[in-house]
Amino acid sequence: MVKSSRVLQIEGLRAVCVLLVLLFHIFPNRIPSGYLGVDAFFAISGYVVTRLLSHSMARHSFSFLDFYTSRAIRLMPALMVTIILTILSFRYLFGTTDYHATVWSGVAAALSASNIWFWYDAGYFSESSAFKPLLHTWSLGVEEQFYIFWPLIYFYFIRDAANRKAIIFSIALAGAATALVFSKSSADSVFYLSPFRFYQFMLGAGFAAMPPAAQFTKALQANGRLLSLVPLAAMAAMTIMALAAYHFGPGQIFVQFLVSLLAAGSCWYCEMMERVDRASLLSAWPAVLIGSRSYAIYLAHWPLVVASKAIWGEQLSLLIKLPLFGESILAGFLLSAFVERPIRLRGARDPHYALKRSATAVLALACLGLGWSSTSLDSKIASASPLDLPAMHRDFDATLGAAKCALPVSGSLTRAEIEHCLVEGKPNLLVVGDSLAPSVAVAMRLGTDANVVLLSRAGCPPYFGSRQETLAALDGLEACRNAGDHAWSRLLKTVATLRGIDGMLVVGNWTAKEFHSGDLTDSVERLQQAHLAVGLVGVTPMFSASVPRLHETGKIRPGSGNLAPFLEPDLDPYGRDRLLRNAAHGDVTYIDVIDTLCGQVCDAYNGGKIMYFDRDHLSLDGVNYLLNHGVYRSFVENIEHHKSRTTEH
Repeated sequence: MVKSSRVLQIEGLRAVCVLLVLLFHIFPNRIPSGYLGVDAFFAISGYVVTRLLSHSMARHSFSFLDFYTSRAIRLMPALMVTIILTILSFRYLFGTTDYHATVWSGVAAALSASNIWFWYDAGYFSESSAFKPLLHTWSLGVEEQFYIFWPLIYFYFIRDAANRKAIIFSIALAGAATALVFSKSSADSVFYLSPFRFYQFMLGAGFAAMPPAAQFTKALQANGRLLSLVPLAAMAAMTIMALAAYHFGPGQIFVQFLVSLLAAGSCWYCEMMERVDRASLLSAWPAVLIGSRSYAIYLAHWPLVVASKAIWGEQLSLLIKLPLFGESILAGFLLSAFVERPIRLRGARDPHYALKRSATAVLALACLGLGWSSTSLDSKIASASPLDLPAMHRDFDATLGAAKCALPVSGSLTRAEIEHCLVEGKPNLLVVGDSLAPSVAVAMRLGTDANVVLLSRAGCPPYFGSRQETLAALDGLEACRNAGDHAWSRLLKTVATLRGIDGMLVVGNWTAKEFHSGDLTDSVERLQQAHLAVGLVGVTPMFSASVPRLHETGKIRPGSGNLAPFLEPDLDPYGRDRLLRNAAHGDVTYIDVIDTLCGQVCDAYNGGKIMYFDRDHLSLDGVNYLLNHGVYRSFVENIEHHKSRTTEH
């Protein structure tokens, strides 16, 4: 029999998981898939909770009220304190926009719905995750939703079933298959929403439903030293997988399934080892010490990472990262020592049960009250000049909406859909590209009397060539994955056969690391074969931080809004600009953007108004700035020249 309800080696598993997550968030380039630690956490939770349910139901001592109360007392106090401290501290680190978003995410986290909040927030101009200090609570939302529904399902449908292990694993496989199918069309939903994550808990639950294996325990007794290495090998395999980069889509789902399976199987294996008094490095005191505080460490680390980036910039130096790693663990230990462990229940008959339940309720009410009151703060926040970003987006979208059509580029986009957007008796202009294309469409809408048709795919730079290495690199991007093979090239062939098109503007993130210099030339050559008046919009500057954030935190202001010091240091925008400029000739008009936006200075303001939504997307005022400087005039002239030449022929 297990001597205690606590399996020490499972604490060791938790230690590995939380360290992977910390390394991922602090050293993302070194551990690009350390987030797999969260996937392992889900499986471990499924195992531990199902084991608890089955034991208490077997003793006829299970109570839904006791279960939900104990879960709340276990999880909520440390979470509420984390949210409260985050809301209070980031009031002085953030501007109005970021701060209000942080407060609302805190309210969502307190209501166990932060995964839904961040899923809803994953929009077109969604800000960098580096400035969402409670983003990591999405996983707690998923976990808490599992705790709500799984006891009901288990109690009423599974506990008395003779084949409950098979039922649970069938649910897990069905859930994984569903996540796999939807990963192609709705990656954000699969990442954030509970129905697509429950299969990971179910893998843990399935192993928890497995009875002890007599032959296996005998083998452990006979060959304990050798077999005790198996869980370590599983964790080593998970760590090795975390060193590679996985992107959204079927490949990532497969890896997450495999990691969850390894973690779930390791939980069962560790419990069997504990039954026969076999130890491993996972039960050594350092592993148990960190693992038993993994929840508090997980809660504390990400707000500290975001605070560091708010103070020192998004690109942290090694001298900041190394202490940050230690500070995150120390903060977790303090949170555990002063909040989590004192309030945690000590058994089913804890003499301080009523007091701990009341303390949990008070913290929850305080958190919600602080969150609600903080949303009304304005001038008291560090920002001297708050922006109304939603109004900026509304103005931009209203102007863009005046265009007759905006179609997403995909493998299924047909010629008939594009032809339906054309208007007889007016010039028809196509604007083609990634998330930078809407601002060009707005410029054409304001600067000409043409019918503007937008063909775009956010996050997927337009590549019209056939170089397999580049196509494979673009396919690795989440946004490009669902576009179908060679979608951009097929679009160009389709456009070249259309009648009534007067011109086409192509815009994209030409500094994307997936592009090589030859790819840019290759794309231009393909455009020259389209027999259209083509405009190639040059490189748009990208900055290391959100321009509205720089404004609201006082790092720039009207009259001294030079963004040149904030140009993204890892990019070579002027080098890419020269490559494009040299490649464009013939019927391809090169439209210089970067020299206008970043000449002697990189202007942040047009008439005192912010020209960017974030790091690189132009606002309506930014579009007007380019129009006022006649940036697109050469393209309009080329259209007239091309039309007159075509008429002569």
